[in-house]
Amino acid sequence: MIIGLASPRIAASLDDGLARVERLTAEAARQGAEIVCFPEAYLPGLRGQDFEVFAWAPGDEARVLETVARAAKRHAIAMILGLERLTEAGRQIAAGVFDAGGVMLGWQTKNQLDPSEEPFYVPGDTRRVFEVSGVKFGVAICHEGWRYPETVRWAAVRGAKIVFHPQLTGSDRAGVRLTEFGSAQAPYYEKAMLMRSLENTIYFASVNYALGFQESATCVIGPAGACQAFLPYGQEGVLVHDVKIEEATGLLAARYAPERHRDPASLPPRAETFWRRYLATLPAEHPHRGARPDAFAFGDSTALADELAALVQAGRKRATASLPVEFTSEGLPLPEAGDLSVVTRADGMPVAIIELTDVRTVAFDTVDAEFAAAEGEGDGTLAWWRDAHRRYFGRVCARTGGALDGTTPVICQRFRLVWR
Repeated sequence: MIIGLASPRIAASLDDGLARVERLTAEAARQGAEIVCFPEAYLPGLRGQDFEVFAWAPGDEARVLETVARAAKRHAIAMILGLERLTEAGRQIAAGVFDAGGVMLGWQTKNQLDPSEEPFYVPGDTRRVFEVSGVKFGVAICHEGWRYPETVRWAAVRGAKIVFHPQLTGSDRAGVRLTEFGSAQAPYYEKAMLMRSLENTIYFASVNYALGFQESATCVIGPAGACQAFLPYGQEGVLVHDVKIEEATGLLAARYAPERHRDPASLPPRAETFWRRYLATLPAEHPHRGARPDAFAFGDSTALADELAALVQAGRKRATASLPVEFTSEGLPLPEAGDLSVVTRADGMPVAIIELTDVRTVAFDTVDAEFAAAEGEGDGTLAWWRDAHRRYFGRVCARTGGALDGTTPVICQRFRLVWR
């Protein structure tokens, strides 16, 4: 796929800006580009910089969208144009995406604003992947791509082969003139570009204004994290580059496993859904609405977990016993009355919600017949309980390096079935 990155000078007026958009779009199409991307908020210009932004009204936005749609159709090229959108909430930085037939595919808003932009803009709250010529791509706008790599990965894990990056870094009045891409002495921006490609195995296509003192180049970074092409700093023009889509495998993005980094305080998705279904049955003032449960499966095997989950679901099992080390070895707090839990089968399927009503720690040999019966396992006798728990607690001690005898502390927990 051949892509174009259009780097215009700052627009002095709406007519001037539209003329530059037309000229660079035509040049990109002439060189065979299938899509061309313009910088961040190019029309009317990014506020808070060292240049004047011309007046911008809702009618101007409509005029630009109509003009760009006609240009895309006339030149048979898809377009990404950075614009300022006027919304009920305030001004937004956004990019309008058009296909080669001039049909608008939608907007990508800038959802992570730089602190310096907050006096002028409000953040958006949507993110999406687009598709042109059978190639999926995303858009991450300026600060998002530099400081929030999650915005690029979001698109990559959803199949994007390219993430376009409309941006503005630098000044038209003063600063350092860069001469070498990726220089160690230069601002960090170009190094960040390399990482956005490398950490996702995709293309990263960043497009800046043609400024007198640019702090990063308009460039294309390949999936291996190397700059494949860039425009000379400060030069107005269009960078046209043939990207090898088959090299954008998305390998590293696809290998990201967020479930391995789950916050211990959060619930697995199915347990979370189960909990929310329960909350939906409660009145607004119910205390459980402000509670946060954990989720767990009983036992240490698939068969045991499923057997005990069924007993809880049936209302037969109303108590459980644990060794303190089962909690402390995992960095978990010891149970307390009032704790809520989602009980699951071994495969994570939730079956019930329980609430601890009584928690006491006693020696193994002092667990009584009443508690054994409340556990609801086996024949319900104390003899059966002691035999089964000597075996189970023995396995726990073998894993944790402890020893079991008649004086070993056992946490006896009684609970009630809240919901199933």
